[in-house]
Amino acid sequence: MTEPTNTNSDSVYPIYAYHHAPPHLKTRRQLRKRGLRPGGQEPVAELRWYGGLRVAYLYDVHLALPVRPMTPRRERALAEAMRARRTCRACAQDTGKCIPRRYGICWSCVEADKAREDWEFEQQQAPESECAR
Repeated sequence: MTEPTNTNSDSVYPIYAYHHAPPHLKTRRQLRKRGLRPGGQEPVAELRWYGGLRVAYLYDVHLALPVRPMTPRRERALAEAMRARRTCRACAQDTGKCIPRRYGICWSCVEADKAREDWEFEQQQAPESECAR
C-alpha cells in the first residue's frame, strides 16, 4: 500500500497521488458506480493530480451506504426538471435537448434575436431619406 504524501500542503486529510490510493478509498463517482453513496461521512483522504491543481475527496467503502431507490415522485420531479431545461422561454418549444444556460432560449430564437438586433442597428445607422422629411 502506498503511503500518503502531505508535503507542502494545507490539507487536513492524507493526500494520495493519482492511482496510488488504497483500494478501499473511492471517489463519489466510484461509489456511485458501485451503487453506494458517502452517507454523511466526511472525506478520509484527498486524491490530487496535475501537480495538485485537481482534487477529489476519497471516502471509505466500508462506511458507505446504498443509494436511495428512485421513487415515482422523485422520478416525476426529475422528468419535470429535465423538461424545463429543454423548453425555450421565448417560444415555449421543447427542443429535445438541454438549452444553453448562457442564452436561456433555443438557437432558433437566439438567431432570430440577433437578426432583429442587426436590422435595428442598420435602421439606426441609415441616413434619413429625402422622402421621410
